[in-house]
Amino acid sequence: MTNRQDAMEWLEAATSRLEATTAQLGANDLSAASALPGWSRAHVLAHIAGNANGLRSLLLAARSGEALRMYANPNARVADIEAGAARPHDVILADVVESARRFRAEVRAMPEPAWANTVIFSSGQPNARSFPTERLLYLRLAEVEVHHVDLAMGYGFTDTPTELSEWLLRDFSHRCGGALARGHDGQWTATITDEARSWQCSGSTPDLLAWLAGRSAGAGIESDGEGLPRLAGLG
Repeated sequence: MTNRQDAMEWLEAATSRLEATTAQLGANDLSAASALPGWSRAHVLAHIAGNANGLRSLLLAARSGEALRMYANPNARVADIEAGAARPHDVILADVVESARRFRAEVRAMPEPAWANTVIFSSGQPNARSFPTERLLYLRLAEVEVHHVDLAMGYGFTDTPTELSEWLLRDFSHRCGGALARGHDGQWTATITDEARSWQCSGSTPDLLAWLAGRSAGAGIESDGEGLPRLAGLG
């Protein structure tokens, strides 16, 4: 895992790249389909802003000791995205910028001891997962980079900086329960294991990243067996 300072710098750069893309979006662009089934670009942007606000709430929980949730309840995320996508064009774009600014301000304001605290990644669901607070920074970094691609505005995983691409590959492989190795030919191999078997899945950095993120059916990926394992896409 990279260190927190690197992650903060990568997040600043990823956010700047995202905001440069959103600045090109007109009202008609927002209503167009994104790369995510059933979502317009406005839905993607509403989700990006909502994610920043939700993760900021968890940072506040770590700092204050209050039992704050990411969203008010399990249904609030979907409802908030739908409502957020229906707002005027300029409001949607401004919310993306302002929510990202507030999240980064909260990151900078975190006392060092608070990073060692644990937060409950919950919107009220039973059996919610707990994370070290520092993990929230990495989750936000992945959200910004992947959803930038989801906007379908010409930005792809081929545009993700090399160091960030490699970190995302390792992080996504770990989330899928697998390990990652790089061959002498520059290709990556992810070992994905479920209860029945293991797969060795190889590809270039952008192809493997798109597949592990659930943004590709496996184009450019080679497996040591028949077919590819079924992966859960990242939200």
